[in-house]
Amino acid sequence: MVVCPWCGTNYTAFQSNCSKCGGPIQASQTFPASGREDEVLMPPPPPRDISDNYRWKLMLADAWSMTAGIFALIGSIFSLVGLVLTIAIITAFVGLPFLGIGLLFLGGGGYVLYWRYQEALKGMNILRNGEAVIGRVTRTELNYSVQVNGLNPLTIGYQFQVSGKDYQSTVTALNHINLQFEPGKPVCVLYLPNAPEYNSLYPHP
Repeated sequence: MVVCPWCGTNYTAFQSNCSKCGGPIQASQTFPASGREDEVLMPPPPPRDISDNYRWKLMLADAWSMTAGIFALIGSIFSLVGLVLTIAIITAFVGLPFLGIGLLFLGGGGYVLYWRYQEALKGMNILRNGEAVIGRVTRTELNYSVQVNGLNPLTIGYQFQVSGKDYQSTVTALNHINLQFEPGKPVCVLYLPNAPEYNSLYPHP
């Protein structure tokens, strides 16, 4: 069985690109990590052909985006109800508070969605053009206080080195059912050559 490293789609036979997200798939792309038994999945060289639709996959797997979407939906409902009640003059005193609360939720949710969309575009740039390097997982933390679609956000901390300089970063994922990130485990990190502070894990969780 072949698994797309970008979105996790399973295929019974090998194909060069994922039909769901457009991400490139290689038949063999493991790399031994510093003499250990662990092998790290490595991506093809940049630029990588990844579908523009993959940005939505990144947003749907992002806890911030999911929460903001819920707030924006609630805000839309409150705004619509408040607007209808306000237009009916007799209930304007009830409609105005509904409209105010709705616009507040809608504005806040919309702002966060725009922010996360821009972050998704940055993530696409990293996945398409990032250079690959072996890093190490430093910590994993499952947030039991937050749940989105029945899943708890998993925060993965990792570190890597570029030109002798150490970098540390984190990524949060909801799709972690089949992920095994243990502290000390080698991982592949993609980073932008001109700005290593912009980086991500590969495969993207």
